[in-house]
Amino acid sequence: RAGLPGAAVILDASMAPALDNNFAGLLNPTSFDVIPPDTMGTAGPNHLVSILNSDFGVFDKAGNILQQVSLDSFWASLGSGSGQPAQNPFDPRILYDQHSGRFIASSAGGGTSPNSWILIAVSSTSNPLDNWVKVAIDADINNGTTQTSNGADYPTLGIDNANIYISANMFNTSGFYQYSKVWVIPKSQLLSGQP
Repeated sequence: RAGLPGAAVILDASMAPALDNNFAGLLNPTSFDVIPPDTMGTAGPNHLVSILNSDFGVFDKAGNILQQVSLDSFWASLGSGSGQPAQNPFDPRILYDQHSGRFIASSAGGGTSPNSWILIAVSSTSNPLDNWVKVAIDADINNGTTQTSNGADYPTLGIDNANIYISANMFNTSGFYQYSKVWVIPKSQLLSGQP
């Protein structure tokens, strides 16, 4: 009867996994506190992935950590020097894309204009321990050509069967909100391994 208008939905609780309140996630680094940590996580078929302002980690579903690197190291291939996209990445997000069977991560990078970036990574398979395709979008450029003095903050991440969606609040160099911005990125090139 489920699915019929007005029909009651009966859930079988025995089909649900047992709740676990002892799964230890990533911790703040011992050498310094990152406040706020901006905790994010997602589950794929065989792995759980956690991403924080400090670290990127992959777990198996039994809670064993399989990989942990700093957030800086995760994005470093995009360039972490002064003015480069992966300098000081922050506000990370991660989702598992059921349509492609891939993990998709994003962060803001750099900071204020003219060095504000949106970072995007797509795993090459459903295994987050495999390679990732990573790209950077110059966040303070509008319409592909117009340089602004506004940098991206608090980016959000969404996906559907064809696109990746990222929105961010844009702030001027004095820290005042100016407007919100949305990027719609076709997944096809990233899924084929082409940045």
